[in-house]
Parts: sequence; structure tokens; C-alpha cells
Amino acid sequence: MLKKETIDKIAGLLKIDSKALTEAITATEEKDITLTDLQVFTTDELTTRDTAQKAEGKREGESAGKDAGREIAVKEIKKAFGIEIEGKDIPKVVEAVKTQLAKGDEGLKQQVELLQGKLGEKDAEVARLASVAESVKLDTQLMGLFPKNRAETISDSEYLTLLKSSLSIETVDGKQVVKKGGEILRDTKTTNPLPLADAVAGYFTERKWLAPDGTPGGRGGKDTPPGGKAAKMSEAVKAWEDAGKNPASAEFQAHINVLAKENANFDFNG
Repeated sequence: MLKKETIDKIAGLLKIDSKALTEAITATEEKDITLTDLQVFTTDELTTRDTAQKAEGKREGESAGKDAGREIAVKEIKKAFGIEIEGKDIPKVVEAVKTQLAKGDEGLKQQVELLQGKLGEKDAEVARLASVAESVKLDTQLMGLFPKNRAETISDSEYLTLLKSSLSIETVDGKQVVKKGGEILRDTKTTNPLPLADAVAGYFTERKWLAPDGTPGGRGGKDTPPGGKAAKMSEAVKAWEDAGKNPASAEFQAHINVLAKENANFDFNG
């Protein structure tokens, strides 16, 4: 007869009641025992199964890793080529890339045209600023040539506007010339182009813009303007402001030009 420990072990393996197995073994007649469906493996079989399961798990992990890597790669390709399609189907992405590359020349052409447009705008702005600077420079030069005895009936900015509406200053063959009505003003004796200073003085005389008695009229003569003898910019500005005048005006600029012309040591930064 089997030992009780052996019977208990067999019952445990078969997942049945130990008492029922004992009774079946000791019975003198045949006795049936209900057994559950079991899968029984030897040690070698278990080792083989476990090894196979580990390998399958590794393959599944590698597959998942490949899928994640493929998804990242597809995403980067879409971004690099500016492709907007749904999903991560590689054949579709490849076709989209081919389409994008096929129109690459046109895309490059558009990029170049856009860049040229921006450069053209920049050149135009530079040219405009240069033109403005040149115009300011000329205006300053003209106001500096206004006669000191000009009448005070209108402002210097009005004088400037009227003068420029009649006279034009151009460069011909590298030399500055003054034109009126499209014709170059010339010296009556030499026929050479009339110097700008003479052209301005002659225009003031022609328009009768000089003081009636021919003497200075408030611009450095009898009525010396504020800061008339200032030796530096700060003094001229203060005197002008104390008199209630605007130092940012064209009149003040003309006044500074006169000061600088009369005083070679005039301090513009002082």
C-alpha cells in the first residue's frame, strides 16, 4: 500500500481530494475518480516552453519598439518636407515626398522671388532715406544763403518753399547748377552757370523780398535775433526758447547756419 504522504502528493498534482484517492486505492472493487483537465509537463518540457515564451515576448517587445521608432521617423519626415497627411503609412508618406520634390524647383523659385522682393523693398527704403537726407542737406544749404536783410513778412520755411517751387538745383557733368523754367541760370558776362549763392540772392531781389530800406531787418542787423551772438549751440537754443521760439524750426536752422558762417569756432556740441 502507498504511503499517505505519496497519496497526498499525487492528489495534489491531480487536483483531487486525497481522501477520495485513498479510498479508491484501498477499495476491493473498481472505483471511479473525477479528474480535471490537466496539462502535465516534465522539467525539460517546462524549460522548453518557458524559453519559447521568453523569445516570443522579446519579439513582441522588439516589434513594439520598431513601431514606435517608425512612427517617430515618419513624423520627422513629414516635418522636414512640409507634408500634411494623416496616419503613418510609409508608402503614402513616400509618395507625398516624391510629389513635394517634384515641385521643388517651383518652390525654390518662389523663395527666391520672395527674397528678391524683400531686398528690393530694403533698397527702395535705403534710396528713400538717402533722398530725404540729400533734400535736408540742400534745404539747409539754401537757408544758409538767404540774405540777412530779407523781409520778415513770411517765415524762412515759406521762403524756402517758394524758392524751390521756382528754382531747381541739379548736378550736370559733376557740377551743381541752378535751373529756372528748365534753363540753366548763367552769369550774363561769362555765361558760366550762376553760383547757387548768386542765384538765391538774385531771386530774393527779383521777388522784392528784401527789407524796404535795404538794411538788415531783424535777422542779425538792427534787430538781432535771440542768441544772435551765441558761441555755442546750447546758448543759441536757450536764447531762442527764452524768446518763445521753436529751436526745431527752419528759421532756427537758418540762424545757426549764419552763426557758424560768421564764427568759424562755433561749437555745435556745446
